[in-house]
Amino acid sequence: MTRTNHRERFNGSEFCSFPKQKTGRPNTKEHITNNLNRIFNIILDPRDALVMRLDSPYKSLADLPDGSVVGTSSVRRSAQLLRNYPKLQFKSVRGNINTRLAKLDKEDSEYTCLLLAAAGLNRVGLGSRITKCLDKDEMYHAVGQGALGIEIRKGDMKMKKVCAKIECQETTFKCYAERSLLRTLEGGCSVPVGCNTEYNTTTKLLTLDSIVLNPEGTESIELSHSKKVECREDAIQLGHELALKMIENGAKKILDQINFDKINEIKQAGLTTSGNSSQSSTN
Repeated sequence: MTRTNHRERFNGSEFCSFPKQKTGRPNTKEHITNNLNRIFNIILDPRDALVMRLDSPYKSLADLPDGSVVGTSSVRRSAQLLRNYPKLQFKSVRGNINTRLAKLDKEDSEYTCLLLAAAGLNRVGLGSRITKCLDKDEMYHAVGQGALGIEIRKGDMKMKKVCAKIECQETTFKCYAERSLLRTLEGGCSVPVGCNTEYNTTTKLLTLDSIVLNPEGTESIELSHSKKVECREDAIQLGHELALKMIENGAKKILDQINFDKINEIKQAGLTTSGNSSQSSTN
């Protein structure tokens, strides 16, 4: 079996590039480039996971008392939860998974819980730390979350044949639809855009649900679109069509009003945000 020499992980998503492959940045949430094919293996659980402290009596977000601090660096996550839990606070947390868990579990921790990708925890053997996985009624996951992808050059038929043996068509369709949605919205990793995708292998119907929010969670556009999908081009078209529908309903206006410089400053400084205020907090 050919070994990979390059791997990056983003929110439980991975991209592997085979040796001697000329590839771009392997990120499942960024743009599809013209000179690469992307093949996706079976997707792991794409949902976000709630992780409580080891000594915590709480089992869900609804159990948390007002003012509890949720550790996450994702505006997508905090914006969605602020809609239903405006009295929670959100603070950036940095480091790899083990580092973040150590920050959560230490005796004087400032965090009540963390939000992490379920796939990422499961891939490193820490699935037992998951208190609860959040369904779409509580949290739409990130584009491409949980997917494992391989990048190969379009003209490399040998590698295409090898990779075809491990490709999961359902996962490929889901990822191409989600990425097309994000690309049409002109979004990136910092944009509060969430999605949920379901594919019926019998009817070939792909359903893509998505939400666009402002960082405070006070404005949102939430729509769904379904289409018969039998090839990658169909999936790309589905994502594009849903994005256009969302733009028509005000999604672009929400995104254009977001101050990304301010968001990045908050992330870098580790500021705590709540439903109606932002205040500095020490790490």
